[in-house]
Amino acid sequence: MIGTCNRGDLNREHTLSTAYTLTIEGLAEPTTCIDLQDALDILAEVLRRTPIRPDRLSAYLWMISGEGAADRVGDFMRRDGEFLLRFTSANQRYVAVIRQS
Repeated sequence: MIGTCNRGDLNREHTLSTAYTLTIEGLAEPTTCIDLQDALDILAEVLRRTPIRPDRLSAYLWMISGEGAADRVGDFMRRDGEFLLRFTSANQRYVAVIRQS
């Protein structure tokens, strides 16, 4: 599991029809949240713990945790059906994927 979802509990019954699954193959186990911002917060936590060039990390964090982040990512998801963030750490390439589930 990558992190903990704070705004929703998937173990309790809820009326929301959408959940978000964050996957980073080769780096962390998938996790599912009922709130997009929770998935983005977990992704930001993973990126902060991963050795990434500081300038790139700043750009990634602005995209996923800056003001309006959930709206920006939501726009990508509506257009593309998912949000992809490609990054390199220690000469390994990773793709973080957030999908509605």
